[in-house]
Amino acid sequence: MARNSIQTNTPNQNTYLSVFGSGNVKVFQSDGTFTVPTGVGALRVSVWGAGGSGGMNNQSYCQGGAGGGYAQKIITTPAASYAVTIGAGGARRTSSGTGNAGGTTSFGSAVSATGGAGGVQSTSAITTANTGGVGSGGDVNYTGGHGGTIAYTGSGGHGMGGGSAAGPWGNGVNNLSLTTDTLQNFASGGAGIGGQPGNPNPTGASSTIATGGGGSGGNGYNPTASQRGTAGGPNIMGVLAYPSGTSLEAQPVGGNTTGQFGVNPFTAPTTLFPKFVGEIVFGGGGAGVVTTGTFIVAGGDGAPGGGGGAACNNGGSTYALGGAGGAFGGGGGIFSGSSLNTNVAGPGGIGAGGGGASCAIGTAGRSGAGGNGLVVVEW
Repeated sequence: MARNSIQTNTPNQNTYLSVFGSGNVKVFQSDGTFTVPTGVGALRVSVWGAGGSGGMNNQSYCQGGAGGGYAQKIITTPAASYAVTIGAGGARRTSSGTGNAGGTTSFGSAVSATGGAGGVQSTSAITTANTGGVGSGGDVNYTGGHGGTIAYTGSGGHGMGGGSAAGPWGNGVNNLSLTTDTLQNFASGGAGIGGQPGNPNPTGASSTIATGGGGSGGNGYNPTASQRGTAGGPNIMGVLAYPSGTSLEAQPVGGNTTGQFGVNPFTAPTTLFPKFVGEIVFGGGGAGVVTTGTFIVAGGDGAPGGGGGAACNNGGSTYALGGAGGAFGGGGGIFSGSSLNTNVAGPGGIGAGGGGASCAIGTAGRSGAGGNGLVVVEW
């Protein structure tokens, strides 16, 4: 299977399932206060900043949002209580412009993580990566992945997917950095925690490409020709999500099309007992899909840890929907030749960046929103 870069992260099951203290857990997905229980002498606190939203523009170059940062700290002499602030994901763009940054998440003044930057939009090259969020005050501090860069050598629209969130597995995975861009009309999937989306610009492809999102176990598949959607990156068991049937890449079909969703290898509650939502992040990326006719096209959603698949619609009367990132995975980007505001790039999962949206006119779509932050307290 073709890969566009070396896998960035290899998730370790023990990282996610280790028990701290007596095994008690409190999860915050909104602002609140944590009151330390009587007799507790130590806390382990994990914080995720929020993801930024993707850029939006008129058939030009749109960067995905960057992922939020992560920090983890063991507090050995806890105070009586802590104010918890959850960063809000960057709001999606509804007209041409740069995406919105994600907010900062904090646990009192003890530990915090900033949000990822929004994706930029441009009619020429995007050579500067947007900045991932950064953890601060932790025993470990990691940075979220960026939303990609695009070299410019021609015309056409390009929608990049979002970067993945940082976490106990390490820094977030960056979306693609396309140093040689000869494509017209493409979209890339979102980054997973263990791999980038497929590279839409290998030898042999020149237009109408949508790549699958990165997975927890590796990168999405690269196309070998134009007018192709491609498989998402594998989960940790090597299982892929396909654009059609069991094909690693697929041409447009005569009808509305949705790419396969990323596959989570652990679904039965008797197999694993996650301490909090999204903890089991071993899933694959969603598949990317394309159409050149008057059909609706939707990228597959990522499983936990996987990025959403991209969607590319070269028709003029229907719309494209990017796949949503699974927990901590980036949302899929879109390209659409239609002027409908139902064109929507994929949102990022928890702490991850949303996809960029490149559409027929500057008010013809919506970029993907960034994922909200998270706090997990263990004692």
